[in-house]
Amino acid sequence: MTFNLDKIAAHGVTVEECQWVIEKSRPSKAGEKFIAVGRTRSGRKIKAIYVMDDAMTVFVITAYPI
Repeated sequence: MTFNLDKIAAHGVTVEECQWVIEKSRPSKAGEKFIAVGRTRSGRKIKAIYVMDDAMTVFVITAYPI
């Protein structure tokens, strides 16, 4: 999993929070992008938007609290 670190940090989301939500949620699909919404371990609700670079690599475009 790779991250657009500047984007997620600008929204106050950590890599760990983002990864947790993506791994624990059931994403919806919007075109080529996936949207994961869920709660972090601490209970904060975030939305992560990502694409699949290939069959095994996730690239997180952005993530932010909702």
